[in-house]
Amino acid sequence: MNANSLINSLLQAKLELQHESTLEQFCFTGEGCVVATLGAKKGPVYGPVLNYRVTEDDVVEIFDHKGTIIYRWEQLQMQGELLKVVCKGKPKTFSVTRPL
Repeated sequence: MNANSLINSLLQAKLELQHESTLEQFCFTGEGCVVATLGAKKGPVYGPVLNYRVTEDDVVEIFDHKGTIIYRWEQLQMQGELLKVVCKGKPKTFSVTRPL
């Protein structure tokens, strides 16, 4: 499945990073926006609305309103209800909670 189809299959689902101290949650919308909750578990968090695009080389870029890329997800793979990506050369795993 290509990155565009994968993101479309995850619209309105909550993606939550599986990490003991870092908080990254994303909810993609169909309008090129992603609602995020970012920060530290047991620490400060913020909730920006960001933009995203899928590039021709099957990469998901998440960026702010100025166009600054904050996350660049490569090698997206779904395994059950887990989304695995590579971001800045490091693997990340997100649990997927789909809306009812």
